[in-house]
Amino acid sequence: MSKEAIDLYRDGKLANVQRLGGGVAFDPEKLAELIGLDELSTMAGDKSQAVRQLVATMLAKNPDAKYLDKLIQLVNDPEIEVAGQAANGLAKIPDPRSRDPLLKKLGQSKGDVRERFLGALKDGIGGEGLVLALDAVQKEPEQTWWFQTKQLFDLIEQLADPRAAEALVNWAESHPDVHPHWRSEVGMRLAEIGDLRAAKYLAERMAMDPLKIYDKGKMHQLGRGGHLSSTDDQRVWAARMLADLAMMHPDKKAELAVAEDAVLGWLTGKPQPHANGLRFLANIKSESGLKKLREWAFPDEPLPKEGARAQPPDEWVTAQSAMRYLGRYGDTESYDKLVKMLDSKKDKKLDITQEGLMSGGKTLLGMVLRAIGVGASEGLAEFGNPKSVKRLMEFVEDDLWHEEARLAACSAIAWSGTPDDLKEVAKRAIAFGKEEKASKIFIAGCYATTLALRPVPEAQSDLVELLTPDMPIPVKNAIAQAIGSAPIDKAVKDKLFEKMKSDDTRNAAALALILGGDTSTAAQTVALYGDKSPEALQDLKDTYFRAFGFWSDEDAKGGNLYRWVENAEAIARVKIFDGPQMWAIDRLQAQFDNLSWDNGPHSETRVVLRQRLIRDAKGGDDKRKEQAIRTLRFMKEQGPLMALSDEKGLTGELAKKAWHELKNPTPIKAENLNELQAEQQSKMKK
Repeated sequence: MSKEAIDLYRDGKLANVQRLGGGVAFDPEKLAELIGLDELSTMAGDKSQAVRQLVATMLAKNPDAKYLDKLIQLVNDPEIEVAGQAANGLAKIPDPRSRDPLLKKLGQSKGDVRERFLGALKDGIGGEGLVLALDAVQKEPEQTWWFQTKQLFDLIEQLADPRAAEALVNWAESHPDVHPHWRSEVGMRLAEIGDLRAAKYLAERMAMDPLKIYDKGKMHQLGRGGHLSSTDDQRVWAARMLADLAMMHPDKKAELAVAEDAVLGWLTGKPQPHANGLRFLANIKSESGLKKLREWAFPDEPLPKEGARAQPPDEWVTAQSAMRYLGRYGDTESYDKLVKMLDSKKDKKLDITQEGLMSGGKTLLGMVLRAIGVGASEGLAEFGNPKSVKRLMEFVEDDLWHEEARLAACSAIAWSGTPDDLKEVAKRAIAFGKEEKASKIFIAGCYATTLALRPVPEAQSDLVELLTPDMPIPVKNAIAQAIGSAPIDKAVKDKLFEKMKSDDTRNAAALALILGGDTSTAAQTVALYGDKSPEALQDLKDTYFRAFGFWSDEDAKGGNLYRWVENAEAIARVKIFDGPQMWAIDRLQAQFDNLSWDNGPHSETRVVLRQRLIRDAKGGDDKRKEQAIRTLRFMKEQGPLMALSDEKGLTGELAKKAWHELKNPTPIKAENLNELQAEQQSKMKK
């Protein structure tokens, strides 16, 4: 029977068989199962491309060392569809003999064929395979070598596979004469996977002037910002990676100090020091950098006079960042100076709010004062000293100061306040929220941002009462975030669902329910939009996206992050407007993609967050492991999942499953709310 079937398949008589209702009726994998892999493998040299492709496909899906020779034969097939399928399987077999044929084929390939083989290395071997491919790039002409090398480093960056570390170091050390750009790339790729050996290569790069190492005549030496000789992007990114490494390894300051002098030299050689470098020096508590930071934070340059028209003095632009990172140092000598900087507006009646700056020739002075207020507040936030809370509250409630400086002060209160301080903030938020004057309502919204960063669960019910139709939308949304920044109980949930009955409070209440509720609550909330207009739902989508403009380290530690991922996936399965609600997944994933840069005190970059999730996946309790691996899959972190798949026990099992789901996604099925909630309740009982 199997022989007759394979003959029909070889002759193309099965591929065109149609179902009665339309669509292809024949599944070639069923034929493969009927024949068996051992017999199928003997057909690797069949005259029919269709048969050889079937053999390659099935052996790739079941990569076993006993089929190694057959896969090597197939990877050299003249038909790219056959060779490409075989490459996927060959790359997955942990045998040194599997790599040489792949690399040889890669070196001979161009265009789509090369792309296929790179994909096989990436998905099969992972980061180590991509590093091995660096020796298979075309050596001449130089621009081809440069572009192919860049392509591989870009793939290594996308994959972020921790297992690539040793191969990256070996490649760099065995190619001492390679262009400095690529040693820098090795450093950044190592840093992104948390490997301390990155510091050596990044230190080398920090000491190099782009004008001296790139040739303007070589147009292939391009980066994201144009020709690499015309930007200092490589050192900006290298400094960011060094700062992130110091965040990931707070106990390894001595190892990271290898880059200290190079970073300090870069900072002092510029008209204005870059914040990434300041962040690195502060994170490793550089003694030599501390003196310079004090100079930058408190310049002798006088403040602009009222009526002055010019660009803000560089000294005061620099001071904003320098003050923040002095706080990061925990420099006790500078603490009182930071507090005193909140008194920089000597004229207490001077209005430097956003509206106030529009008149009276005080724009320049006002913007410099705004920078001072933001910098001092961020420095105090990094310091985390409860003694500063009283002065910060006074600053927040001075409604003639710039709004951005006061918002920074509210964040500082979150990171400095004691539990009693935060309860007082909650009382003040509620009190100011009942005022009618816009400037007082702004204070309520500002304090709400404090509570969003450091929630006070016992204040949630009272905060719900502030969601009134006449409350400005930005303030309502800030209060909603404060409510949803901790899990909500049934009483709060019921009050929020009541608020959803009004068009004017629906979106804010819905946001609080989606952020603070469980999966069932989040699904129910979105389902209620089924009888509203598509425009109403669009407003919720936008509100939801803006709620994730800042990620703190506490969001991961406290479990907020995991709850938001679970809720986004639950929302996606809700059926309204005849389809699944994928927008929650799409928007939350987009915000994960926005984590490249440090975004303020206690913010989390993607590189640092990735390592935190890997630690949870390896060392947390069973629930924490499941949540961390679910989040890595949600973030499409293929490399970490591949590495975690090598772990023993539950971690390895969960990671293998997550990696398979990531590479073989199934369409999300929209379901009726009742069925979805019944399933969710069943899971909770288990």
